[in-house]
Amino acid sequence: MLTVQSLLDELDDFGLDPILAHYQADYDRRALLNDWISTTTWPDSFAFLNDHAATLTGTEFRELLAEDESETAHQHLAILDLVTQLPIEQVQAIVVDANTAEEAAFDAIEQGNLALLEAISMASVALQDREITSAIIAVIDLVATDSLEQ
Repeated sequence: MLTVQSLLDELDDFGLDPILAHYQADYDRRALLNDWISTTTWPDSFAFLNDHAATLTGTEFRELLAEDESETAHQHLAILDLVTQLPIEQVQAIVVDANTAEEAAFDAIEQGNLALLEAISMASVALQDREITSAIIAVIDLVATDSLEQ
């Protein structure tokens, strides 16, 4: 947490211009991320992501999403994970279409790509309606993390 004293210490250590630039950059990142998450439809969300993909896929944005404990933030982080591995059109289809998500999930299982499976599971709203597929993914996750006793 930023306190008056810590800000004064930063100003003393680095000077005004670098500190202002640092906090402005942080503000700009958070505003861009909020603009993306606040889109009201998936087509708008993916259009926004497409327009800002080079920026949003950066480490700083991933860290901001990882720090946020909301489902929305985790879903958007999973979407970023997917767009680094798959075409954005396919990621959009995974997010909104249960059949596409299910097929991608089973492909990830066949490939033994648990990271991809986890991202698909977290990103897909539609996949949550597939009870059997969701259960299979949950069991695979439990086995993979050696948490089967749960």
